[in-house]
Amino acid sequence: MQKHKFLLVIFIFITQLVTAAKIDTVYFQNGNKITGEVKIMENNLLEFSTDNAGKIKIEWSEIDSIYIKQRIRIEHSDGRVLFGTLKPTEKPKVAILLKDDMTSLTLKHINIATIAPDDLNFFTRFDGKVSSGFSYTKASELGRFNFAGNMLYRHNMNQFEINYSALTERENENRNEKQNGGIQYIRLLPRKWFLISQLFAESNSELNLQLRANYVLGVGNTLIYTNHSVMYVAGGLNTNRETTSDNSTFNLEGAISLNFSVYKYSSPELSFYFKGTVYPSINNLGRYRTYLESTLSWEVFDDFFFKWSFYHDFDNRPLNSEDPLSDWAIGLLGIEYKF
Repeated sequence: MQKHKFLLVIFIFITQLVTAAKIDTVYFQNGNKITGEVKIMENNLLEFSTDNAGKIKIEWSEIDSIYIKQRIRIEHSDGRVLFGTLKPTEKPKVAILLKDDMTSLTLKHINIATIAPDDLNFFTRFDGKVSSGFSYTKASELGRFNFAGNMLYRHNMNQFEINYSALTERENENRNEKQNGGIQYIRLLPRKWFLISQLFAESNSELNLQLRANYVLGVGNTLIYTNHSVMYVAGGLNTNRETTSDNSTFNLEGAISLNFSVYKYSSPELSFYFKGTVYPSINNLGRYRTYLESTLSWEVFDDFFFKWSFYHDFDNRPLNSEDPLSDWAIGLLGIEYKF
């Protein structure tokens, strides 16, 4: 019995130490402050967990200073990835990062693009979102149900992302659908460079595409990286196996992509995303494919968003000459949940 009491006391003591070590503080210009735990800061929004108010969101630009006692991972606007704890200075919107080797680095808030805890808990390193809605497409000139899911894992200099999307319509015995899913790995490099590897598959009944299995290997550079916006370009090679109802072939293509995201968190809270990719064929000169997609979303409740979306898929020389050259869809109304 005494042994059990002793172990209980030790457990409570250790728990209190761990909890105390994770008390972070946010200071505002009016002198107010709140304590709790930093969950993540990205897209110019800090998610902060408190005992009394639960999880709250604070616009990063509204914070005067911050004290983070837990070990965190910071992505700097110049592309560096930094680790340590953060404490305020006498100057507003300026902090000192105390690194693992006990050296310090002065950081301006405006140059901190993301903050995430870097503890040993594997599951806390995940972010994700799911969405569904109603789309109008070229394929049917009718409404179709759409679903999409995304999960992102960050650790040290590595990022893994899994995504899947589908648009489906059933009319009598006919079923039209478009599916796309796969995994992406990014290795961050100095000076905003990164290596990228993608493995994904896609199908589109409107284009008579039963399956296209792709593997992309390339390199990219982040042109803009702030807590308000991100823009990067990437290029590489794409090898794929393409199968239609009566044909199948191997392709070697180039892959050139532009990605842009921008965030606005005041009246109303909006975010916009655009991606455009061109695939010029190498083994079939003169053929090229393009894929465009964009989304616009605004938050209506905590972690719930209304969403507008668009995509356009084009192939100037499909495997079968009688197949359509393009397909597109507009997401008229969607709901997205971020977890």
